Amino acid sequence: MEIVASVAVLMLVSPLSATRWQFLQENPLTPIHGDDTGSYPYQGELRESPGTPAGGASYGNHVNPGQDVPLDESYGKDARWASLYPGGQQGNRSRFRGTPFASEVPPGALDRSAAFRSLWNVQRERSSLPVAPKAMLEEEETSFVREMLEAVLEREMKGCDLVLIHDGGNTHQLLHHLLHLLPHLRQVVEIRRPEDLMGVLWSPTSSCEGVGGYIFLLHSSQPLLTFLNTDDNSWDYYGRYFMIGLQLGELEAVSESRKGRKTEHLAGVVKSSVEGEWEVYMNQIYCGSGIKRLAIWRRHRFTSQVEIYPDKISNLRGSTLKVVTFVWEPSIFYQRGADGEVTHRYGIDILVIEALASAMNFTVEYQEPPNGEMWGTATGNGTYTGLRGRLYRGEADIGVANMYFTLNQQVGIQFSARYDTEFNCFLVRSEPPLPLWQALSFPFSRWMWLAVFLCLLASGPVLYLVARGTAACGEDIPELRTLSSGFTYSFATLLGKSAVRDPKPVSAHLLVLSLWLYGMIVTIAYSTNLTAFLLVSRRPYSMETFKELHDSGLRVFGLGDLFKQELASASDIYLKELSRTYEGYSSPGQIFPKVLEGQGALLENHGFLEFTAATRFASRGQSRVRIMKECFAPYNIAMGLQTHSPLKRRLDVVLGWIQQAGLVRRFFLDSLRLAKTTKEYRGASVGEGGEDRVEGGVIPLSLNHLQGAFLIVLIGSFVATLVFLLEMYLMGRGVV
Repeated sequence: MEIVASVAVLMLVSPLSATRWQFLQENPLTPIHGDDTGSYPYQGELRESPGTPAGGASYGNHVNPGQDVPLDESYGKDARWASLYPGGQQGNRSRFRGTPFASEVPPGALDRSAAFRSLWNVQRERSSLPVAPKAMLEEEETSFVREMLEAVLEREMKGCDLVLIHDGGNTHQLLHHLLHLLPHLRQVVEIRRPEDLMGVLWSPTSSCEGVGGYIFLLHSSQPLLTFLNTDDNSWDYYGRYFMIGLQLGELEAVSESRKGRKTEHLAGVVKSSVEGEWEVYMNQIYCGSGIKRLAIWRRHRFTSQVEIYPDKISNLRGSTLKVVTFVWEPSIFYQRGADGEVTHRYGIDILVIEALASAMNFTVEYQEPPNGEMWGTATGNGTYTGLRGRLYRGEADIGVANMYFTLNQQVGIQFSARYDTEFNCFLVRSEPPLPLWQALSFPFSRWMWLAVFLCLLASGPVLYLVARGTAACGEDIPELRTLSSGFTYSFATLLGKSAVRDPKPVSAHLLVLSLWLYGMIVTIAYSTNLTAFLLVSRRPYSMETFKELHDSGLRVFGLGDLFKQELASASDIYLKELSRTYEGYSSPGQIFPKVLEGQGALLENHGFLEFTAATRFASRGQSRVRIMKECFAPYNIAMGLQTHSPLKRRLDVVLGWIQQAGLVRRFFLDSLRLAKTTKEYRGASVGEGGEDRVEGGVIPLSLNHLQGAFLIVLIGSFVATLVFLLEMYLMGRGVV
């Protein structure tokens, strides 16, 4: 009866037990009371089953008859696998002998002797026949893990392409189940060394919203940990990972590795001290460090309904993110107290950060790069300084300072989606405005003035001839008896002065009426346009194009070497030539004096130049510098991130909302209004005049505006005096 019961138990526990029992009936084993040598001598050859895949590296190991099979110290004695895979119990030292046979266990299951040895215990006291061992009953634990994995796949990885990674330990029974269980299995990889993980297909697929699933069946974490701290590019940072077989400390080491810290969805299962119970842990990013127990699997179900791969980025739950930045108007302003400490930060980039913090629920800790390093440059040893250096070394999470989204700048860091656009322009010295007395000539172009002058020259003689003809008809016009009086009458029509007596002939009437109409139109057009030119200062024509800047021989100044590279790679031949005269500096303060002295032009983005011209160098609405009209190379503005940052996807979504809502322009205007209220930028006016104004914004005309009229009086009086003296001289000599 005991034998029958044992056989029944064996057949119920394992679907392979009936086959094995039939073999044992034909080839009974002779139990040998074992010693503790850790070896199991037997006769016969262990052969791979017919289903063994060709080329399997770990399948079908051959053992010569009579050879001792040593107990695998790294696998057979590990207590972690004792309850998960039969054959993992320490101290199982029985021996058996047999004849050559071919096992029908899953492929590769006989390449580790401990997996087979633990299937049977010799009944030492009551019978010489084998009975069902206790370890055999622990196959139920394997069933629990399989069911748990099925639940995880159904809830969290449904439809995802899966990769199964194992290390060939005493995992073959569960591995056999997984090969039949996993629905979308695209790769199976056995690892012995860290280099083996380089062959994994880490790239995401189009299935499951581009998220890949990775199942790790491991006995040792060392190859994985070594791999996780090298070669940052070989890893799917957005994949979903589930690890089986690691201890709690090893699972925590995985989450704290270089790649683990940037992986959002990383989970693992650890066997608890309670039979049939497994604890599921997930990694924590930003909201904490290490791992956190998430759920418990008890025999056939989870004890609570939780997400194993929750969204950890959309709501950061007040976590602190480190943002590195520095002053760069109008993107970033600093307000400082009396002690020089920063009391408030504002500007376009700061307001964007605050909007992100509100949407994603995180707090901000601001940092600054070392003085003068600003965005930073590459060093000779492959590292970076400044803002980029802090991101490269993982000392900050986000970097903002009007960062250009370029390939050259992306080395060592990663960019978010763009949220603004800028152009590169040249800032040059502004020539002094023209004197306002010259405004009297501005309303008309040179050709218009020439036409008025020619009309005046022609109308004087015509009027004189008409007057002579009228006199011949008996109608004398005393005002037009001379040629000079004709010119005077013609000029009077432009001033709105009518004749003392109208000529009576119809022909003379028509001529005078046409002159009056012409004079009215010209006078109104001139006086209307003159008002505008009296209120607006006019500057002399200066260079506005790349060609004119190149021909001027001026040098080009900029910050760092970025703009030199951009000039050299430009398609415009004049920009290429300007790269030869480019000089890089570490701060704008070193460049401004050179621009004011007329030594060269500052190359920077338009927003910075516009604000600088209106604040640093403006007085009463007039600036000593100006921006050339011709700009080049529009650039996208983005945030700098660490490479493979888990923040990027969510940041990109929120930045898209900010841009679509038009908030960036509003942030710009709000920043300028706030800047004008501060002591440093008080009185600054971007796009506004700085003249004295009365209520309603009307500008009263001053002596400066109408200096031309007084100059006419002075010049006319001076000329009249000279003519008077000349007449007196001629009269004294009896000439007149």
